[in-house]
Amino acid sequence: MCVGKKRRRARKRTECVSIRKSYYSENAFNNHIQSKKHREMEEQAETTPQAPPAARKEPRQPSIQNAALECMFCAEASATFDANLLHMQSVHGFFLPDAEYLQDPPGLIGYLASKVNEAVCLYCNGRGKEWKSVDAVRAHMVKAKDCR
Repeated sequence: MCVGKKRRRARKRTECVSIRKSYYSENAFNNHIQSKKHREMEEQAETTPQAPPAARKEPRQPSIQNAALECMFCAEASATFDANLLHMQSVHGFFLPDAEYLQDPPGLIGYLASKVNEAVCLYCNGRGKEWKSVDAVRAHMVKAKDCR
């Protein structure tokens, strides 16, 4: 029964483009439409000229440049890949399960870092709130202990 509710919830997602926020309930969306914040954002959007969507989209900064040497959760640089893994394990609780069976650990870390660069929480994996920046998703993962 819970699965059906989750499916329905995903289908009824409504987004306010003025503030770029998603609402899963029609009632919450209607309340937002009538709010002062929404009206102010609508007025601001009408008075400021907008660039085409492709030109408006900004790259997410800062991003992970070298996943093998940079922590995905706090951007601390390490001298070696193993030192980076040790830092992520000791400070953030991140580890690679069954690491002895991995053929390309740096490739896996690179893939996970690309998810973080897209502002996707490694644990939530897009099932929760959408993050607008790399810093925001990093802060969420550290605070919610989603680094595991």
